[in-house]
Amino acid sequence: MDDVEWLPTPLTASRVRVRRPVHGDEAALVALFTDEEVRQFVGGPLGEDDARRRAAQLVADSAWGDLVVEARTDRAVIGSGDLRRKRGPWEISYQFDRAHWGLGLASETLEFLVAWFFAATNEDLLIAVTQDGNQRSARVLERGGALLTDTFQQYGAVQRRYEFRRESLSSSADV
Repeated sequence: MDDVEWLPTPLTASRVRVRRPVHGDEAALVALFTDEEVRQFVGGPLGEDDARRRAAQLVADSAWGDLVVEARTDRAVIGSGDLRRKRGPWEISYQFDRAHWGLGLASETLEFLVAWFFAATNEDLLIAVTQDGNQRSARVLERGGALLTDTFQQYGAVQRRYEFRRESLSSSADV
């Protein structure tokens, strides 16, 4: 994605801001990485030392696609994620602090990032994968316009592959 600069300035939606990880985010990232419920469907919680190392590395060596989500009200980091090529096509991943579940903030962030991705790139496909058991994430993806296109076995669990397509999002916006 050499032709698209990654978040030179934060992206701002009505209740959230999306930006690159910066110094000062480490404690919030460690809290996300070590939370058993937050990490239930993404490999489980990390140990404290591993979480600290990962958070420090994410802040020090932020790559294209690494992101944190802030609440606009108080600028607290409430989530993190990335846009990456993990399974071929570009994939979006996210996790949110439990205190912010059920408020529509994940949906707002996802819809905003998907729209930004298609506006900023020439890509026609963006995928998301979630475990079959992660009903909350499945609902967020479906509300955001993603279509379930496949299920497969990975990491000892059934995974769901969802797709966002440029043409389906632009045609649904025209309706």
